Amino acid sequence: MQSDLLWIAVNPEDLCGLEQARHLAVSSYSRLLLPKITPESVEKLLYIDIDVLVLSDIYTPFSCIDWKYELYAVPDFRFSDSDFMLSLGAHPDTLGMNAGILALDITNLRKSGDFEKALEFARQYRKLDFADQDALNAVLQGKWGRLDWKWNLYQCNPADLLPETLDGANRPKNWNDMYSQAYILHFVSPSKPWNCASKHPASTVYHQYIQECGFFSALEYRQWLRSYRKLLRKQFVHRIQRKLEKLFSATSTLRK
Repeated sequence: MQSDLLWIAVNPEDLCGLEQARHLAVSSYSRLLLPKITPESVEKLLYIDIDVLVLSDIYTPFSCIDWKYELYAVPDFRFSDSDFMLSLGAHPDTLGMNAGILALDITNLRKSGDFEKALEFARQYRKLDFADQDALNAVLQGKWGRLDWKWNLYQCNPADLLPETLDGANRPKNWNDMYSQAYILHFVSPSKPWNCASKHPASTVYHQYIQECGFFSALEYRQWLRSYRKLLRKQFVHRIQRKLEKLFSATSTLRK
């Protein structure tokens, strides 16, 4: 299958009035500009975050989406019955989405203007923990299609897979089951396998991909890995120092 790479620049003025959310930069709101900045010839689109590994064919399952909704995503178990959703007047059973992987009907999104509404919500609400994800959940409030969990494996425990994301067959029993069935692996949270001591069970897979992708030579990878391990040692020593400081501070307080 032949593909073309099209680089589309985002106008910073389109992101004015938006604030950084926790570890998420303002640029994370750029996905809400997709109906505006993609060529008119684009009707359907699969948005994929940068902190992912694509593990298998995604064209075939993408072509099987029924497109009854303008947006499809995998529900986020962290947003089930969340205070944020309830504060917006959402029904307690309303599920929140994880916006890391989105199947989008760009044609209908241009007509509905829902992404523009999400941007306006973010500008007005401002303090959003999960940036554009919160804005989309606020605007759509459950009016989106559910993708199978395999599209966006961000959990490490099968118990965290919501029933709404399961098809009933081949329910995973452990991490290896989840990994072997997933289409896309998503490294959520600030802890990424390339810049800190990630305990994610797939961190080794990420490093395997780095070696196989051809971006680094074998020598460059070893140099990068050496720097990476040096950083980990510094972080480990820093954590030990902080714990000792807290311990000595507590001991000193008790003596007084």
